[in-house]
Amino acid sequence: MTEALINPAVLQWAIRRGGLDEDAIAEKLAAAGGPDRVRAWEAGEEKPTFVQARKLAHILHIPFASLFLDRPPLETQALPDLRTVGGQRRQPDPALLDVYNDAVRKQGWYREHRLQAGEPALSFVGAVRFSADAAAVAQDIAQTLGHTAALREGARNNEDLLKGLVELAEEAGILVLRSSTVGANTSRPLDVEMFRGFALSDDQAPLVFINTADAKAAQTFTLIHELTHIWRAETGVSRPDLEAERPPEVADAEAFCDRVAAEFLVPRAEFMAAWVDGGVLEDTARTLAAKFRVSTLVVVRRAFELGRITREAYREFFAEVMQFHRSQKATQKERDGGPGALLMVRLRNGRRFTEEVVRATVAGNLLYRDAGRLLGVKPSVIDKLANASRAEP
Repeated sequence: MTEALINPAVLQWAIRRGGLDEDAIAEKLAAAGGPDRVRAWEAGEEKPTFVQARKLAHILHIPFASLFLDRPPLETQALPDLRTVGGQRRQPDPALLDVYNDAVRKQGWYREHRLQAGEPALSFVGAVRFSADAAAVAQDIAQTLGHTAALREGARNNEDLLKGLVELAEEAGILVLRSSTVGANTSRPLDVEMFRGFALSDDQAPLVFINTADAKAAQTFTLIHELTHIWRAETGVSRPDLEAERPPEVADAEAFCDRVAAEFLVPRAEFMAAWVDGGVLEDTARTLAAKFRVSTLVVVRRAFELGRITREAYREFFAEVMQFHRSQKATQKERDGGPGALLMVRLRNGRRFTEEVVRATVAGNLLYRDAGRLLGVKPSVIDKLANASRAEP
């Protein structure tokens, strides 16, 4: 078979970028020679066939042509990394980079779309850039969105609360993208341990991405956390952390955004009025979780922050909740059904962005081909999305 004259340096770069080792690649390739053959390709001692090279590109999630470049491509990550796990920064994986780059393309189109329409800048972006008062920021976000205690209490559960908050954010002009995979590619899941969300600050097209591989109640926390970054005019990838026992005086951006999210979802005054000392923690947490439409973990975290329970009680509760979530994860994956295809397009791209792209296409201001690329669908789906919007009440 014809050898593919790939650049070994590019292959080495792609393997490092993909976070795979030679054993994993050889297993996916099912190629004779095993990992030693992959190492020989990296060293330039041997060349893969064109079929093997195409498989390599697919496994490593890079364009096939990249393997033939003179040097590894420069992949500048403009997205500031706000995550820390165990005090260490984490190298972004290809899935995160691809989702981020797609979001940047969407934001760029939407920004130009608004500017051409003469839309004014959104005043809430950067409105509290220098504020250190988490409660004041939480209140400002709630007032801007039009969120009230009555709306929260009207939500049937935490999933309903999340849906309502996303709608309010999009009405305010914020693009909210939600997905658990890279585009529609279910073979490329997004790892919650890698990131839970990110924010792209812009006064015309602020954007929030939520990793829906997370639990619904955790997604709600992430949404408010990322909105806080928008209010502070900060762009970055986040991993909101309910486990981290950061004291209130910690001033880093992630800790502050966590405090705002906690205050927004479980206001201190309401919490203190509803909390009853001396009860069974699990029962109290369940009662308040139902009241605030959040997870019991958020409630117990709030109790710890406000001095109602000890650190030991919080740690024990957290460990039990995490064990329960892990046991439920496999069951959740086996559930049948789910959102329809058109609804999934709206979730991945955000309702506001999807509607604006479809509207521009139907009006003749955007090619169907380009609209399909922006939404990650075939051009023929655009009319289906348009018809579905017309059919909605």
